[in-house]
Amino acid sequence: VQVDKIVEKIVPVEKIVEKIVEVQVEKIVERPVERYVEKLVEVPVDRYVEKPVEKYVEKIVEVPVEKYIEKPVERYVEKVVEVTVERIVEKPVERYVEKIVEVPVERIVE
Repeated sequence: VQVDKIVEKIVPVEKIVEKIVEVQVEKIVERPVERYVEKLVEVPVDRYVEKPVEKYVEKIVEVPVEKYIEKPVERYVEKVVEVTVERIVEKPVERYVEKIVEVPVERIVE
């Protein structure tokens, strides 16, 4: 069939058909989705913000000392200390000195 002429014309619709169509579904699939996404993102920081803190804390802290440091003091103490001797050791001397000492005398007394 050959078409010789095409006619374009707007035709008004007088009747609108609205019909609800119900479709039967045999099987409903419900599946819970459990997906955890763990992703670590590092963001570079271009600008650091420094904020001065004007808060003073006054608190006394007691720290136990485990080590004592002894510092020598230059101080002389004059105190007599009596020590009792429990044992006396006599040691013989094996060195004999033979030396004659001559002392000049002015006068001899008899």
